[in-house]
Amino acid sequence: MSDRLGALQRKIIELQEELASLRRSEYIARAGTADDADLLQGLAPDDTGAADAHVVATDANGNLLTQSITQSTAIAASVYRSTNQLTSNATTATIEFSHARWDDRPTGVAAQWDSGDPTKLTCRVAGWYIITANVEYASNATGRRILTIQLNGNTPIASVVSNATTDTVTRMAVARAYKLSVGAYVDVRVHQQSGGDLYVVSASNYSPELAWTRIA
Repeated sequence: MSDRLGALQRKIIELQEELASLRRSEYIARAGTADDADLLQGLAPDDTGAADAHVVATDANGNLLTQSITQSTAIAASVYRSTNQLTSNATTATIEFSHARWDDRPTGVAAQWDSGDPTKLTCRVAGWYIITANVEYASNATGRRILTIQLNGNTPIASVVSNATTDTVTRMAVARAYKLSVGAYVDVRVHQQSGGDLYVVSASNYSPELAWTRIA
């Protein structure tokens, strides 16, 4: 029974691959080139597979995976810092995270957060992501606070500015949807104008945090 089941499963996989190949050929015929076919499907050039069945992904060594990953596969990550981070006046700082709250991805796909490179989440599977960031500044009534999600080290894709809150902490959150390619990464930048050093406070389940969820 197990042999027959295994043979049936292999046959199903073969048929799925054949269908994906036919769909791929159809897109190339319509678009003219393989890269144009990718764009027609809403994928980055050099991706492989049909839009409704395959996406591009990499393993821990950066190699393209050969197996299919359906777009419904859960892919999400959340990282946080367990201690306060000191920031200097009028200086932009990058938050250094200490732990992953979760790092959900298909088997064989590389981790989205690396403790050896702790400031960022790195995209391993191309697609649309909801990206969020939260921080809490220590109480200080002077100046402004800025929270930014930065793409690939140099492009701000979401930002919020707040005046300091008198006699209490300043809490900030920002979110947006963004289409990411494999290898793209985001980090969290903070900036404060209190007139001196000021902590980004570690607050359980809130600050500082960076998270994303792949939605398509």
